[in-house]
Amino acid sequence: MNIAVLRSRDRNLRRGLGALAGLALLVVGVPAVLLVLSRVLLDSPNPLGGMTAPWTWSVAEIDRALTQALDNQTVISTIARVGLALSWIALVAVVISVAVEVRSLRVHAFTCRHSTGSAGRRRSLGVSLLGCSPSRRCSRLTPPWRHH
Repeated sequence: MNIAVLRSRDRNLRRGLGALAGLALLVVGVPAVLLVLSRVLLDSPNPLGGMTAPWTWSVAEIDRALTQALDNQTVISTIARVGLALSWIALVAVVISVAVEVRSLRVHAFTCRHSTGSAGRRRSLGVSLLGCSPSRRCSRLTPPWRHH
């Protein structure tokens, strides 16, 4: 077997394993950190736990909340709740995006056509996860039913 082919396979394997490790860190590590932060800052794994629902507020409670001075604990709790809620929303958006990309690549089975020109490299987590070489120069991505 050609040494260049072996090096390419080794490089592709390393990139694929790196992509899987990054995905595992994203899916397992980030939620674990968010849960720990939520428990430390708010004494609850849910960043919205312990809050009253807005539809249960009365006019008197809203007036009292707007006219009283804020203590440090309220400010810290509010910043922590908003930050953790936004972090969870961002994490869900990234996970959905990666899942849609991987599904799209699997369903459409795009193949990479090599060119000798100076086309840009296509790098993608989904391509790495599927074992396609993201380091190859591609003139275009074409579906397998359109071979020219």
